[in-house]
Amino acid sequence: SLTSLIGAREQRDHPALDPELVQASMALKAPRFGTNEQQDAHEFMMELLSALEDEYAAVLSKEMRLRQCPVARNFRCEITSRFTCTRCKEVTSIAEHFYALSLDLPQCGYGLSVQLKEALTEFFKQTVVERKCEKCGNLNAMRQMKINLLPRILVLHIKRFRGTQSRYDPKRVFLDKVFTSIRLSQELSVNEFMDSVVRAPLLPFPTTLLHVVPQGPSSPSPPPPPPSN
Repeated sequence: SLTSLIGAREQRDHPALDPELVQASMALKAPRFGTNEQQDAHEFMMELLSALEDEYAAVLSKEMRLRQCPVARNFRCEITSRFTCTRCKEVTSIAEHFYALSLDLPQCGYGLSVQLKEALTEFFKQTVVERKCEKCGNLNAMRQMKINLLPRILVLHIKRFRGTQSRYDPKRVFLDKVFTSIRLSQELSVNEFMDSVVRAPLLPFPTTLLHVVPQGPSSPSPPPPPPSN
């Protein structure tokens, strides 16, 4: 099992997981990952996190699982969606948890690029959705999403393909690749996407949102301050 692999890793001097053992464990749960055929890396990661969480759920209570399961305590992000009726302004809320956010890229064409923050802004922007109001029966609402539980590690999945419906057969959908490049920075602020009341990660560690390791020699250390008089 995956939990036994983690337990064995923690007992070794060099706690690194053997990728072949991870693949073999995953093949028992999802056989398509047990071959040498090409698979989607994001799908593998989501299947791995889901399988690991299921193993912890089988032996721990919900409260203990949120504290001890490495999936929950590192990747769990909770987002609240607030729906405001476009007619009577009635507000309802739904909280959902995610282990990754899938971001759309704008179709800019070859040679053009966007900042990662732009894709994240597009994900959290206000949108009109179809939702029946229980108060007045109206079928449209304005949806606003905000983060209310920060993960230690925020996984951002960039969607490189976009579905296009056939003009001749509405049941047929074609996948078009998006060639827009995305620019990364060493820091990514999500302050504007956070709720007014935000819970910290489940363990008291700093939240890692995006960390890019620069290539090449490291920058020299600044000189020490001059001695005080």
